Amino acid sequence: MLGLLTLLETAPPGAVLAIEEPENGVHPSRARALLDILREATSDEPDAEEALQPQIVITSYSPAVLAALLDRPRDIAVIDMVRDGTGPRRSRARTIATADASDRGERTVSRGEIERLLATAGKS
Repeated sequence: MLGLLTLLETAPPGAVLAIEEPENGVHPSRARALLDILREATSDEPDAEEALQPQIVITSYSPAVLAALLDRPRDIAVIDMVRDGTGPRRSRARTIATADASDRGERTVSRGEIERLLATAGKS
């Protein structure tokens, strides 16, 4: 956690930071606080000192991280493996569907699917 916070404070303006499983070493009940810190570091409102905020990309399997991000569905991409028939497997990236029915389909994840994932993990 100390290394992650140091990285946020020392990143050059406009840096892209890729962090794998930032919740490791953090109690699951504190995952939301950690993500709040990451969000604050990437605020859309530049402060007086730096005009370019860093961009942070995280990867995680944690249902606690998913639950903490549900209030900002545009910040979530679900990556999974699929196979078309007997062909090779491929990665698929999907966003969370909005209430607008026009964006539902293979490229989106329904809210119901997200809720089932969280329920399976005991986090809903």
